[in-house]
Order: sequence, then C-alpha cells, then structure tokens
Amino acid sequence: MNPQTEPIQEAVLGRIAQEAEQWGPTAGDPGPGTQTKTQDAGGLSVFPKDAIQGFAREFSETFTEYLESPFEFWTFSCLTCLGIMLADRITLDSTLNIQPRLFTILLGQSADERKSECLKQTTGEFCETFPDRFSPCWGVGSAEGMAARLEKKPKTILVFDELKTFVSKSTIDGAILLPAVNTLFESNRFHSNTKSHSIEINNGLLSVLAATTVETYSRMWTPVFMDIGFLNRLWLVPARAEKKFAIPESLPQWKRDRLRGKLREVILRYRDLNVFRVSREAKSIFNEWYADRTKSPLFGKRLDTYGHRLMTLFAANEGAGEITGDIAGRVVSLLRWQEQVRRALDPIDAESTTARMEESIRRALLYGARKERELKIKVNYSRHGLYVWKMAIQNLMAAQEISFDSKGKSYFLRVV
Repeated sequence: MNPQTEPIQEAVLGRIAQEAEQWGPTAGDPGPGTQTKTQDAGGLSVFPKDAIQGFAREFSETFTEYLESPFEFWTFSCLTCLGIMLADRITLDSTLNIQPRLFTILLGQSADERKSECLKQTTGEFCETFPDRFSPCWGVGSAEGMAARLEKKPKTILVFDELKTFVSKSTIDGAILLPAVNTLFESNRFHSNTKSHSIEINNGLLSVLAATTVETYSRMWTPVFMDIGFLNRLWLVPARAEKKFAIPESLPQWKRDRLRGKLREVILRYRDLNVFRVSREAKSIFNEWYADRTKSPLFGKRLDTYGHRLMTLFAANEGAGEITGDIAGRVVSLLRWQEQVRRALDPIDAESTTARMEESIRRALLYGARKERELKIKVNYSRHGLYVWKMAIQNLMAAQEISFDSKGKSYFLRVV
C-alpha cells in the first residue's frame, strides 16, 4: 500500500463523524470481544465472532460445515427467529418494555453468499421444531394484509428473499405498509383510520428477516424511508462466503436432532415471563458505551435499543440467570461493529449516474488502495458503462480526491 494511504481511513471517516474507538482485546489478552479473521462484504472491521456463544454459535458452526452461507448469516438468522419466539417471554429489569425482536438484513454479493438458502434452512429448522408455534410469513403486500396476519398469528416474522420486494410494496401511492412496520419495531400497536377503511393492530409482535445485495441496498431507498427513520431500525449483516461446496453433503439427521433438542431447551426454559437482572458490572460496561455513543449521532441511532434486545436475547440463548459483564461486553463489541457497518453501507444519495459512481469509488477506496481491475469490479462499473466510469475517475482526479500510484498501479484516496 502506498504510504500516503495510511491515514486515509481516519481522514475520510472524520468527514462523517469521529472515528469509532477500536474494540476487542489487546494482543495476548483474549476476551469477550476477540476478533476472528472473517472477511465481510464491505471491507469493514472484522466481525467479532467470539461475541456469539451458546445455542446460536453451535447452530451457526454446524450449518457452516455443510453449506456456503457465512457464519454471520446463520447467527443472526437464528437469533432473529429466537427473538420472535421469546418476544413476550423475556425482558430486562427496566421500565422499558424490552422485547428481543430484530429487523435483520443479510447483505452479500448476488448468489455467492447463499442468503436465501440461509433463510430457508434456518426458518425450516424452527418450523420443524415448533410446527404449531413458529410460522414465518414469506412476504406481505399491504398493511391490511399484515394486520390480518397478526390477528391470526400475533407473533409474526416477515421473511423476504429480496428486501426490495418490501420496498416496492411500501412506495405504492397511498400505502401505509411502511409506517406500520416502522411503528411496530418499537411498539405492539398500530392504528390507521380513514373514511373508507380502518386498520387496528393492538398486540402485534413483529420481526423482520430479509436479504439483499450490497449494491441493491445502497440504491433502492427513497427519501420517505430516510425521513421516517426506517434504516436505523435495521440490523445490517454484511458477509462473504469463504467456503465453497460444489455438491453440499447432507446434514446428518443426528446433528439436526441435536440442534432441535437444544432449541427446545432454550424455548421451553421460558414458559412464563422472565425478567433478567442487569449486574453492576454489566451496567458499568453498557453505560460507558452509551455515554460515548454521542460521537456518532448519525450512525448510532437506536443502537442502544439493539443493545437492550441483544443482551436479553444473549442471556436466554446462553441460559444465563442475569445479564453479566461478559454478556454486556460482547454485545458492546457487536454494537461498535454495527456502527462501522452502517458508516460503510450508508446508502448513496446522489442525483446523477456519474455522481453515484464517484461516491461508489470513494467508498471502495475508503480502506485502502485498489488496482484498477479490482476497483472496477468493486463498483460494478459494467452496470453503467465505461463512459460513466471514466468520467467519475476524471472528476475525482481533477478534484484531487483520488490519485493513481504508477508503481503499484492502483488508485487511492488522498488525505484531505
């Protein structure tokens, strides 16, 4: 890497917000935030794999032995399904009505990460284990349809093979699907009354589990989603598949039976409402993170809400009696990772095709220099053509935002 690129990450992120603190243990000091060398879809800080323990970790490690979907996808698909099943059974010792419901989005590159297969396999395991209690809804076309579903199944997880399907349905003139889903992230009630029709949801427990590509995610949003704050309700999970199986072997039935047995133990452990006390150490760890989160007001929105939900969910997933310092520390490492994810995947807001290409190039170079061919692939230049690519490169070079290293034959961001 060209020496000039070393301070690039700090300089560029500084335009958006102060750089997030480094997380994870120091060398020789393994602990809850230990980072595992795992690539993701955006050149981000590595996913803190050791933050995941208990049933969710065993579930994820088992399936990654046989299928290509990355560990992160299995983990948060599993936790999202667990969360909706336990939504009215576990909470924090707090005046807030904490329900461990997640709005999870799996982000990969086209079919390479097997996002849909992960959704199908994970929801399938929960359906087979609890056929009468777990019933995913594979798509919804209107708020009226969702209200009818919630009336029959008060605990509903909306599953979308492609998140853009939901976005398209939500932008239909007069549709109130988006406000309904947006409200049900933090509430169990949504009412809409007009002269011609009425919608009333009074005790709806909603989670979302969807997939899309990084490219689609960056470009499919309209201002209405931004204005209503929908994006900061999403938990983004970018990842790359590292394993390849031309013909995946069948997961042995005894392993499926073992996972289903442990899943039953997790769910049936909480037949009545269980309130998790937060230990003094856990409060101290979470309070420290909470006080520091003001450094990123844009990308840190509702991360505290996810912190509350994940702590509760982790305790249930691991069979803990309370929220310990260890659990709080691992959750905080995930919140810091999620903040970095949001920064890097913040949707591109540009008026022209060339402007969008320019922003794509900036982001692709955010974490270091790239050779021309690698950069072209990263920004999917073929989608818009060589003319747009050349204009974007020329504009950025003329503005002295990027430079070309003739020795390394690579482009890099200039420090501003």
